[in-house]
Amino acid sequence: MIDEVNDIRIIGSITVAILLAIALVGMDWEARAQVILLGILTLAIINYFIGLFIPPSNKQMSQGFFGIKGQILEINLHSGYEKGESFFSVFSVFFPAATGILAGANISGDLKDASKSIPKGTFLAILITTLVYLFMAIFLGASVQREANGIILASVAEAVNVSVVAASGDAPVFSERDYSYTREFVGNCSLVSSGCKYGLLHSYQAVEMVAAWGPLVLAGIFSATLSSALASLMSAPKVFQALCKDKIFPFLVYFGVGYGPSDSPRRAFILCFFIAFGFQMIADLNLIAPLISNFFLMSYALINFSCFDASIARSPGWRPSFRFYNKWLSFCGSILCIVVMFIINWITALITFGCVGSLFLYIHHRKPDINWGSSTQAHVYRSVLQSALKLIRTGEHIKNFRPQILVLSGEPETRPALVDFCTHVTKKMGLMVCGNIIIGGQSENLRKLQSEAPYAYFRKRHIKSFYSATTAPSLQLGAQALMQNVGVGKFRPNLLILGFKSKWQTDRPETVQQYLGIIHDAFDLKYGVGILRVKEGFGLDVETNTTVFDTNFGDEGSDDESPRETKNGILGQMSEPENHDIDGNEDEMDEKDVEKAFTSQGSDDESPRETKNGVLGQMSELENHAIDGDEDEMDEKDVEKAFTSQVPDKKGGGGDERAKPTMLRPTTAANVEDEDGQGDRSIEPQANNPLLLKKLNTQVLKTMNKFRNKEQGTIDVWWLFDDGGLTLLLPYILTTKAIWRGCRLRVFAAGTKSGDLGYEQRQLATLLAKFRIDCKDMTVLPEINKKPSEESVKLFNSYLSKWRLDKGETKEKFPWKTTDDELELLKEKTQRQIRLRELLLERSTSASLIVMTLPMPRKGTCTAGLYMCWIDTLTRDMPPILLVRGNQESVLTFYS
Repeated sequence: MIDEVNDIRIIGSITVAILLAIALVGMDWEARAQVILLGILTLAIINYFIGLFIPPSNKQMSQGFFGIKGQILEINLHSGYEKGESFFSVFSVFFPAATGILAGANISGDLKDASKSIPKGTFLAILITTLVYLFMAIFLGASVQREANGIILASVAEAVNVSVVAASGDAPVFSERDYSYTREFVGNCSLVSSGCKYGLLHSYQAVEMVAAWGPLVLAGIFSATLSSALASLMSAPKVFQALCKDKIFPFLVYFGVGYGPSDSPRRAFILCFFIAFGFQMIADLNLIAPLISNFFLMSYALINFSCFDASIARSPGWRPSFRFYNKWLSFCGSILCIVVMFIINWITALITFGCVGSLFLYIHHRKPDINWGSSTQAHVYRSVLQSALKLIRTGEHIKNFRPQILVLSGEPETRPALVDFCTHVTKKMGLMVCGNIIIGGQSENLRKLQSEAPYAYFRKRHIKSFYSATTAPSLQLGAQALMQNVGVGKFRPNLLILGFKSKWQTDRPETVQQYLGIIHDAFDLKYGVGILRVKEGFGLDVETNTTVFDTNFGDEGSDDESPRETKNGILGQMSEPENHDIDGNEDEMDEKDVEKAFTSQGSDDESPRETKNGVLGQMSELENHAIDGDEDEMDEKDVEKAFTSQVPDKKGGGGDERAKPTMLRPTTAANVEDEDGQGDRSIEPQANNPLLLKKLNTQVLKTMNKFRNKEQGTIDVWWLFDDGGLTLLLPYILTTKAIWRGCRLRVFAAGTKSGDLGYEQRQLATLLAKFRIDCKDMTVLPEINKKPSEESVKLFNSYLSKWRLDKGETKEKFPWKTTDDELELLKEKTQRQIRLRELLLERSTSASLIVMTLPMPRKGTCTAGLYMCWIDTLTRDMPPILLVRGNQESVLTFYS
């Protein structure tokens, strides 16, 4: 023996090491050890109660034990705390030793029927232990004085000169009168220079002194302590292992690894061992207990509040099996725990709140991709539902207008630039839905309709959007279905965005008619319409003879909303999973589908969110680069990493050279469906020219991230007609976003016939100021009504030549073609579009973005071919240009 403190440290260290060994051996040994410890503890308790009825010896009396006496109980019922102590300070020390409600829940994974075992077993354990604690405390308070000086009874008798009625050996018997004198003498601490060292207030060995055989009580104390410690050492690592497996805290994943058939958390056991070892080295239980009590109370408070929160969320999945459950009882329990925490020690309570709050903020900020089915989800759903219903009863007001976009993107990952642009308009402001029209029937496209790949893409690109897919026999019918059915209540799109149909000259006339039909349908359904054209395309729609992408999928716009099935390239791989059994494992299936779509020769175990080898991973990595850096150099390096890092090794087992074509290996010969669906065409093999491939992939990557780099320059607004103000509102919204904040607005407006440019300029400036649109550069165009040049007219006619009705052709047979009468009727409008192109070439070719009022096609008068000529004339070889037209409902107001 060294000294009291170091003895505790030595014994504690050995004990913790033994407990760790038992825990590592397994649950069977732990269960056997608990049975043995329970047996010893039971004998110790029985031993104590037997000792209560054995007459006390002189030594026992000198230490304050006089047998069960009503006078002692009456005195001890009244509190008498030492300086600095209170009920709650004692409670904080006692509380961790009590059997907790979570004792059963912590080992729920090892129970056969947890729903029955936990309530019955836990409540029975709490009841039995509470009764034992209660009876032990009452009987101890009725038999042992609060303070005793330890002076032997013979000296006491001489001092008070009492007569012993009967004495036999060590156990004299006093009369009641004699006892009162003796009790007062034994309780007189002034008789001892060092003060009283015995009694309930000073001696931790009171129970041992009362018991029939003291050593057995020591054994019981050890067994109770070891039992609690062993239970904690077994349950805490299991709970911690489950936490680690959820990957909430990435730096703790190491401790989530399990071993053996029972998934034993050995690493967590060792971690808990070191934690326990560190705390026992303090060698003062009373110092640690209040802090432990605070964390226990906090956990109970959170559990109670979780139950209450789940109840008020009214989720159908919350069905407590405990028959006496009441949500208000849980709420009161939560409040009570918090109150007691602050009563025990407000400083440690604040520290506890700080720790728990920090963990909450970390998890809230990190947003781990884990689905617990929490009450928070139920609250979000309930809140959204109530808000949606409330909005229905609220009238619309011009001040609350916000663009809500339905973008016909097809599969969003195939047109990243189009999706990115729409995101800039709606981010943190309005609703955005990516619509995908799948040509065909429902039964053969179930997998595409149920695919979660678009949402994986949204998460990877940090896009806040919904996704809606529909099947239809034609593009126009599919668009009608989306426009009629997407949304609920006031959460409905009010603006349709399409990509420009770049192949309208070579595509089938029917699809061009459908494209115009979609625009007509949108206006009929009170939608605004926007057509975005980017001359480089929207991303994964680049034509090439290599198999970088499906060569058929070349339109920028929404005229071919789903990629045709092909075995060549990424889009072909995305179609392959349709052949899977739709009744299979959906989660596994989706993960593989996404992996196939977005990884380039990646490993099989990579998820779309973790892979760094695929196109999707590289696209997101670009976001982390400094956007002010050398763009060309950045893109070149990223492309090399994304597309050329895993070229098959022809010598060293790079795989079968005849394997499926990929982004890096062109097809040898493939039959690809022609664009008009008639017959096949053959793609000849092309050499793997690294420079050509590198250049191609650089272009693709730049196009995909067209709207991901900060823009500088101007946004030119050509506000030609009053469409309600949408043409002016959208570019203003863009300038409030980080990507476009460096651009300034330039507004161009059509002049009137009065010719007073100064007055019109002032009127325009006043109007913009009333709309609170910050614009310093405004231009009124008087020359907008001038006739275009002959050269421009000839260019326009060359676009239209294929779409004019020739001799011998009838309008009934070729409804998409334009007659001479129709051309004459719309001559003024046609010339206006040609003239606008000339003005655009003069003034806006250097703009970062052009936003122009969309020409309005009159039903039954303007044919599809003529209308496509109009918008092609306006947008060809221009910077990114958005043609937009509102539905004549005002979206701007003078009033804030």
